[in-house]
Amino acid sequence: MKRSILQVTLFFLFAPLSISFSSSMGYFTYKNLEFNYKMKIPHSWQIVDINQGEKHHMSAKKDYAEIKVMAIKVNRSAINSLIHQMKWNLRETDPQVHKIIETKKINIKENMIGKLLVFEYKVNKKQMLHRAIISVNNNITYTLECISPVGNFYQYNEIFVTALASFNYIKANKKSE
Repeated sequence: MKRSILQVTLFFLFAPLSISFSSSMGYFTYKNLEFNYKMKIPHSWQIVDINQGEKHHMSAKKDYAEIKVMAIKVNRSAINSLIHQMKWNLRETDPQVHKIIETKKINIKENMIGKLLVFEYKVNKKQMLHRAIISVNNNITYTLECISPVGNFYQYNEIFVTALASFNYIKANKKSE
């Protein structure tokens, strides 16, 4: 009898938390304090989070769609090297990769400057669309990626936009690149 009263009490204590937690359109705020960023990720997506000293990888997946963040503790000049490396890695996947967009440095949001890249390529006979943003803050270079088959990309577009728009530095420089 005491156990059931305890269970009912715990339910009423935590039920309001879970209701408010899930009422925010099915997202939660993912934070990585060591690499100084946060972003919203859908509750139902599977997350893999790996910190490897100077590098960090976070991947959130559902079906064929994926949101990825790679953070590397390096100097500001590494941004062009990372873009070059990303292009060549995609060329290894598909030698006929199409670069749709590569911007110059743009103001992504307040206190965040970076580059936007969009690629289209094939993986296992699937045409993929790949949107990436690269920025730097406090000597950490961030690569945010949203990837999905072309036919499904816009099905996930609202989720991708929410994730990218919610990405923020926990502690930002006044002039981040």
